[in-house]
Order: sequence, then structure tokens, then C-alpha cells
Amino acid sequence: AVQFCKNSFSQIPLFYELEEIIEKEKKAVEEDDMLLWKDCSEDIHVVFYNHAGNRYLNESAAKIRARVELLSTTYYDNENIKKIHESHLEIYTAVQNKDFDKASNLMREHLQHSMMYALKGYAAYKKSEK
Repeated sequence: AVQFCKNSFSQIPLFYELEEIIEKEKKAVEEDDMLLWKDCSEDIHVVFYNHAGNRYLNESAAKIRARVELLSTTYYDNENIKKIHESHLEIYTAVQNKDFDKASNLMREHLQHSMMYALKGYAAYKKSEK
């Protein structure tokens, strides 16, 4: 989705929306507001799909997000949230610099880290059930 935004007509609106989301997310991290942070974190990803100009990609991503949302809650703690916020800031900065290739690579790494957080969180949850 980030790569599709590279040639999108709506780059300027994307920049503004990302800035707004990042500011809200920063506030959520500072105030330790998990609910606001969760919404902002979701919005960081959705904004790229919304501006990619590809309806099929957007629809596919929505289906995946619905399945992954529950698993993602297993890694919501202050340490991970701060790391995720820093990652979002890096992606935002790359987009602001119109370096969509770098932003794509950063997003890919970000998603891999999130996957690892989720797997560790799920393992800890399963261990606590015993």
C-alpha cells in the first residue's frame, strides 16, 4: 500500500492525515492511553490503504486486519508501544521526505517486529493458562 501511495494523486492529503495521526499517537503514548493508541496505531496502517487508490488491496487488508486484531492485543505493553510509536515516526518521516521506498522497507520491518511481539505475547498467554 505504501508503494501505491508513491504515485498517488492524494499524496498531500496523505501527509496531512499522517501528521494528524502521529500527533494523536504521540499524545496517547505520553498519557499512557492504550485505547487511543490502539486506534492511532490502526489508523497509521489504514491511511496507506485509503490513499493507495487500489480498492482490492484495501478490501483484502480489511479482511486480514479483522483476523489479526485480537492477536495484536497480546503485545500491548508500554515497552512495545514505545517501540511501535518510534517505528511509526520513522515511517512518517520517510513519507514526509517522499522516500516511499524507504517507507515501504520500514513498514515491512515494522510489521515483522509486530508479528514477533504478537507471537511472544501469545506464547506468554498460553503459558499463563497452564
